[in-house]
Amino acid sequence: MSSTLLRSQISNIDRNNVDLDLVVVHTCGTVDAVLVVVKDKRTMKAGGSVPHPSTFNLVVVTNFKSSVLVMEQIVYFDAILFPSDGRSPSLIQLMTSPMAVGHHAAHISPTRMPHPEVHMDYIAEGLGHRAWKYQLVEALDGMNRKFANPYVIFYPVISRDGMPFPVNKVIRDIQGENFVEEVTWRGNIVVAKYRDNPFTSMIDASMADFPIVKNYLLTHGCPGM
Repeated sequence: MSSTLLRSQISNIDRNNVDLDLVVVHTCGTVDAVLVVVKDKRTMKAGGSVPHPSTFNLVVVTNFKSSVLVMEQIVYFDAILFPSDGRSPSLIQLMTSPMAVGHHAAHISPTRMPHPEVHMDYIAEGLGHRAWKYQLVEALDGMNRKFANPYVIFYPVISRDGMPFPVNKVIRDIQGENFVEEVTWRGNIVVAKYRDNPFTSMIDASMADFPIVKNYLLTHGCPGM
Protein backbone atom coordinates (compact mmCIF):
# COMPACT_ATOMS: atom_id res chain seq x y z
CA MET A 1 0.00 0.00 0.00
CA SER A 2 1.48 3.38 -1.01
CA SER A 3 1.84 6.23 1.46
CA THR A 4 -0.16 8.42 -0.95
CA LEU A 5 -3.13 6.04 -0.83
CA LEU A 6 -2.86 5.79 2.93
CA ARG A 7 -2.88 9.57 3.28
CA SER A 8 -5.92 9.83 1.03
CA GLN A 9 -7.81 7.32 3.17
CA ILE A 10 -7.28 9.33 6.34
CA SER A 11 -7.60 12.79 4.78
CA ASN A 12 -10.96 13.33 6.48
CA ILE A 13 -9.37 13.31 9.95
CA ASP A 14 -9.59 16.65 11.73
CA ARG A 15 -5.92 17.61 11.90
CA ASN A 16 -6.71 20.50 14.24
CA ASN A 17 -7.52 18.03 17.01
CA VAL A 18 -5.27 15.06 16.26
CA ASP A 19 -1.71 14.23 15.29
CA LEU A 20 -0.72 11.27 13.14
CA ASP A 21 2.14 9.67 15.02
CA LEU A 22 3.21 6.34 13.63
CA VAL A 23 2.46 3.67 11.04
CA VAL A 24 3.03 0.01 11.84
CA VAL A 25 2.46 -2.75 9.30
CA HIS A 26 1.91 -6.26 10.65
CA THR A 27 0.06 -9.44 9.80
CA CYS A 28 -3.20 -10.42 11.49
CA GLY A 29 -3.75 -13.98 10.34
CA THR A 30 -3.65 -13.66 6.56
CA VAL A 31 -4.71 -10.03 6.44
CA ASP A 32 -2.09 -7.28 6.34
CA ALA A 33 -3.16 -4.27 8.36
CA VAL A 34 -1.83 -0.75 8.49
CA LEU A 35 -2.09 0.75 11.95
CA VAL A 36 -2.10 4.52 12.09
CA VAL A 37 -1.71 5.97 15.57
CA VAL A 38 -3.88 9.03 15.93
CA LYS A 39 -3.18 11.17 18.99
CA ASP A 40 -6.20 13.17 20.07
CA LYS A 41 -4.86 16.56 21.18
CA ARG A 42 -7.93 17.12 23.33
CA THR A 43 -6.90 14.26 25.65
CA MET A 44 -3.48 15.73 26.39
CA LYS A 45 -2.67 17.21 29.78
CA ALA A 46 -2.51 20.98 29.74
CA GLY A 47 1.04 22.11 29.06
CA GLY A 48 2.40 18.60 28.48
CA SER A 49 2.70 15.91 25.86
CA VAL A 50 1.85 12.92 28.03
CA PRO A 51 -1.72 11.64 27.57
CA HIS A 52 -3.94 10.77 30.48
CA PRO A 53 -5.00 8.06 30.56
CA SER A 54 -2.40 6.42 28.30
CA THR A 55 -4.79 5.55 25.50
CA PHE A 56 -5.14 6.87 21.98
CA ASN A 57 -7.55 6.37 19.15
CA LEU A 58 -6.26 4.02 16.49
CA VAL A 59 -7.23 3.78 12.84
CA VAL A 60 -6.96 0.24 11.48
CA VAL A 61 -7.16 -0.20 7.72
CA THR A 62 -8.59 -3.72 7.62
CA ASN A 63 -9.68 -3.89 3.99
CA PHE A 64 -7.53 -2.12 1.41
CA LYS A 65 -9.92 -2.63 -1.52
CA SER A 66 -12.95 -1.05 0.12
CA SER A 67 -10.87 1.32 2.25
CA VAL A 68 -12.76 0.42 5.40
CA LEU A 69 -11.50 2.31 8.46
CA VAL A 70 -12.22 0.81 11.86
CA MET A 71 -11.60 2.84 15.00
CA GLU A 72 -9.92 0.90 17.81
CA GLN A 73 -7.87 1.75 20.86
CA ILE A 74 -4.19 1.48 21.55
CA VAL A 75 -2.79 1.26 25.07
CA TYR A 76 0.70 1.94 26.37
CA PHE A 77 2.46 0.11 29.23
CA ASP A 78 5.69 1.06 30.96
CA ALA A 79 8.56 -1.25 30.01
CA ILE A 80 12.34 -1.26 30.42
CA LEU A 81 14.58 -0.63 27.41
CA PHE A 82 18.14 -1.99 27.30
CA PRO A 83 19.75 0.03 24.47
CA SER A 84 22.39 -1.77 22.44
CA ASP A 85 24.70 1.26 22.28
CA GLY A 86 25.59 1.24 25.97
CA ARG A 87 23.22 3.92 27.21
CA SER A 88 21.68 3.26 30.61
CA PRO A 89 18.44 1.24 30.73
CA SER A 90 15.35 3.41 31.00
CA LEU A 91 11.58 3.27 31.07
CA ILE A 92 9.75 3.51 27.77
CA GLN A 93 6.12 3.38 26.67
CA LEU A 94 5.39 0.03 25.01
CA MET A 95 2.52 0.31 22.55
CA THR A 96 -0.09 -2.45 22.33
CA SER A 97 -2.92 -2.73 19.83
CA PRO A 98 -6.00 -4.97 19.59
CA MET A 99 -5.37 -8.22 17.73
CA ALA A 100 -7.77 -9.58 15.14
CA VAL A 101 -9.96 -12.26 16.75
CA GLY A 102 -12.77 -14.55 15.64
CA HIS A 103 -16.51 -14.27 16.09
CA HIS A 104 -16.34 -15.66 19.63
CA ALA A 105 -14.15 -12.84 20.93
CA ALA A 106 -16.73 -11.95 23.58
CA HIS A 107 -16.02 -15.25 25.34
CA ILE A 108 -12.26 -14.78 25.74
CA SER A 109 -9.96 -12.21 27.30
CA PRO A 110 -9.08 -9.38 24.92
CA THR A 111 -5.75 -10.06 23.24
CA ARG A 112 -3.33 -7.25 22.48
CA MET A 113 -0.29 -7.22 20.22
CA PRO A 114 2.73 -5.45 21.73
CA HIS A 115 4.91 -3.40 19.40
CA PRO A 116 8.46 -3.51 20.78
CA GLU A 117 9.74 -3.08 17.22
CA VAL A 118 9.03 0.64 17.60
CA HIS A 119 12.01 0.80 19.98
CA MET A 120 14.34 -1.54 18.06
CA ASP A 121 16.94 0.11 15.85
CA TYR A 122 17.78 -1.49 12.49
CA ILE A 123 14.83 -3.89 12.68
CA ALA A 124 13.19 -4.91 9.40
CA GLU A 125 10.26 -2.69 8.48
CA GLY A 126 6.83 -3.96 7.54
CA LEU A 127 7.12 -7.31 9.33
CA GLY A 128 5.66 -6.32 12.69
CA HIS A 129 5.76 -9.22 15.16
CA ARG A 130 7.61 -11.45 12.69
CA ALA A 131 10.75 -9.34 13.12
CA TRP A 132 11.09 -10.10 16.85
CA LYS A 133 10.75 -12.95 19.32
CA TYR A 134 10.22 -13.12 23.05
CA GLN A 135 11.39 -15.03 26.10
CA LEU A 136 9.30 -15.45 29.26
CA VAL A 137 11.02 -15.01 32.62
CA GLU A 138 8.82 -16.75 35.17
CA ALA A 139 11.43 -17.32 37.89
CA LEU A 140 15.11 -16.91 38.70
CA ASP A 141 17.46 -19.85 39.08
CA GLY A 142 17.05 -21.41 42.51
CA MET A 143 13.53 -20.10 43.11
CA ASN A 144 10.89 -22.59 44.25
CA ARG A 145 7.98 -20.45 43.11
CA LYS A 146 7.24 -18.51 39.97
CA PHE A 147 6.89 -14.74 39.99
CA ALA A 148 3.37 -13.49 40.69
CA ASN A 149 4.04 -10.97 37.92
CA PRO A 150 6.53 -12.49 35.44
CA TYR A 151 8.50 -10.71 32.75
CA VAL A 152 8.70 -11.01 28.99
CA ILE A 153 11.85 -10.10 27.07
CA PHE A 154 11.39 -8.94 23.47
CA TYR A 155 14.43 -9.14 21.19
CA PRO A 156 14.89 -8.44 17.44
CA VAL A 157 15.66 -11.27 15.02
CA ILE A 158 15.34 -9.81 11.51
CA SER A 159 17.32 -6.71 10.58
CA ARG A 160 16.76 -4.34 7.67
CA ASP A 161 19.85 -5.46 5.78
CA GLY A 162 20.01 -9.08 6.92
CA MET A 163 23.14 -8.47 8.99
CA PRO A 164 23.41 -9.39 12.69
CA PHE A 165 22.25 -6.79 15.18
CA PRO A 166 25.01 -5.13 17.22
CA VAL A 167 25.92 -6.77 20.52
CA ASN A 168 23.95 -5.20 23.37
CA LYS A 169 26.71 -3.46 25.31
CA VAL A 170 24.61 -2.95 28.43
CA ILE A 171 23.86 -6.66 28.80
CA ARG A 172 27.42 -7.59 27.85
CA ASP A 173 28.69 -5.42 30.70
CA ILE A 174 26.11 -6.94 33.07
CA GLN A 175 27.27 -10.47 32.21
CA GLY A 176 30.96 -9.69 32.53
CA GLU A 177 32.90 -12.96 32.64
CA ASN A 178 29.66 -14.85 31.97
CA PHE A 179 29.44 -13.28 28.49
CA VAL A 180 29.28 -15.85 25.69
CA GLU A 181 29.33 -14.36 22.20
CA GLU A 182 27.48 -17.29 20.60
CA VAL A 183 24.37 -16.57 22.69
CA THR A 184 24.80 -12.84 23.16
CA TRP A 185 21.80 -10.54 23.30
CA ARG A 186 21.81 -8.27 20.25
CA GLY A 187 20.02 -5.05 19.39
CA ASN A 188 17.70 -3.07 21.64
CA ILE A 189 16.00 -5.28 24.22
CA VAL A 190 12.57 -4.47 25.67
CA VAL A 191 11.39 -6.02 28.94
CA ALA A 192 7.71 -5.88 29.91
CA LYS A 193 5.72 -7.26 32.85
CA TYR A 194 2.46 -9.19 32.98
CA ARG A 195 0.13 -11.12 35.28
CA ASP A 196 -1.18 -14.31 33.63
CA ASN A 197 -0.46 -13.91 29.93
CA PRO A 198 1.78 -11.34 28.20
CA PHE A 199 -0.81 -10.83 25.47
CA THR A 200 -3.90 -10.44 27.67
CA SER A 201 -2.75 -9.07 31.02
CA MET A 202 0.29 -6.84 30.57
CA ILE A 203 0.96 -4.40 33.41
CA ASP A 204 3.36 -1.52 34.00
CA ALA A 205 6.96 -2.31 34.83
CA SER A 206 9.21 0.10 36.72
CA MET A 207 12.91 0.58 37.37
CA ALA A 208 12.33 -1.29 40.64
CA ASP A 209 12.13 -4.38 38.39
CA PHE A 210 15.58 -3.71 36.96
CA PRO A 211 17.58 -5.67 39.60
CA ILE A 212 15.44 -8.78 39.00
CA VAL A 213 15.82 -8.57 35.23
CA LYS A 214 19.54 -7.84 35.62
CA ASN A 215 19.88 -10.95 37.79
CA TYR A 216 18.27 -13.07 35.06
CA LEU A 217 20.39 -11.59 32.27
CA LEU A 218 23.56 -12.16 34.31
CA THR A 219 23.46 -15.90 33.62
CA HIS A 220 21.13 -16.28 30.63
CA GLY A 221 22.02 -15.74 27.00
CA CYS A 222 19.65 -15.05 24.15
CA PRO A 223 17.50 -18.13 23.39
CA GLY A 224 18.25 -17.79 19.67
CA MET A 225 16.67 -16.77 16.41
